[in-house]
Amino acid sequence: MRCFYHYVEKTGEMKLSVVTINYNNLHGLRQTVGSMLKQTFHDYEWIVVDGGSSDGSCEFLDEMKAHFAWLVSEPDRGIYNALNKGARMAKGEFLYFLNSGDELYAPDVLQRLLESPEADEADMLYGDVCFCYPDREDIGRQPERLTLQYLRKAPLNHQSTLVRRECFERLGGFDERFSIAADWRLLVQMKLEACRFVYVPGVVCRYDMGGISYRSQDLMEQEREQFFEELVPAVYREALDELYTFDNKPCIQTRDYCAESRCYRRWIRSLLHVITWFHRL
Repeated sequence: MRCFYHYVEKTGEMKLSVVTINYNNLHGLRQTVGSMLKQTFHDYEWIVVDGGSSDGSCEFLDEMKAHFAWLVSEPDRGIYNALNKGARMAKGEFLYFLNSGDELYAPDVLQRLLESPEADEADMLYGDVCFCYPDREDIGRQPERLTLQYLRKAPLNHQSTLVRRECFERLGGFDERFSIAADWRLLVQMKLEACRFVYVPGVVCRYDMGGISYRSQDLMEQEREQFFEELVPAVYREALDELYTFDNKPCIQTRDYCAESRCYRRWIRSLLHVITWFHRL
């Protein structure tokens, strides 16, 4: 197993640290590197963590090392162990996690996010995502207002988010007990801590739907339930599920739903539970 390290000392404050992880994905790595090198925003450092690849990735990274502030290739303990390893080396105000195989959507993406009017007040900046399947691309629009109710059922793709490093470190980074849902857990933690989420319109990245998260939906659901049980009391999880069901009904179904007095009372009770809980936080 070939291991190597490359480190370039950067002085002064940087706005952004980009962390890219890779393991035996040379083709995807080339795409990711190509999209980063086209960016019009340059106030960043780039940290690359390779898991000890044997497919030519190490040789490619060695050729490109002049673009990286920190580069390591060695075995790791999984996706989030590699991401945390990169984050520990970061010095930027914000962290951006861009895995090999994922691409920034346009050359001005980072500039548009970090120069948005509310960037200085945000704990997380996020935008839309382009889901890339073998035969098509779909644009996933993110909600302008991110609620715990939304996060109960769906995460934000971490490739479409920039998180303030101080906030990431304060919350302990990614929980390495989880295989594929630690980034979702971090979002819920941030919401419970009343961190400020800022939506910036526009697509941030192309997300490779061949990744482990897409292929392992059952495991994703299991891990979601596990961390929600740890973070949110049962009565409020039930309330969030009720609110999600209510909000996602078409208008005519919502009318019928409200007409059923028992369901309506249950929805009001759920809403009061959630309001009471947030008041105590």
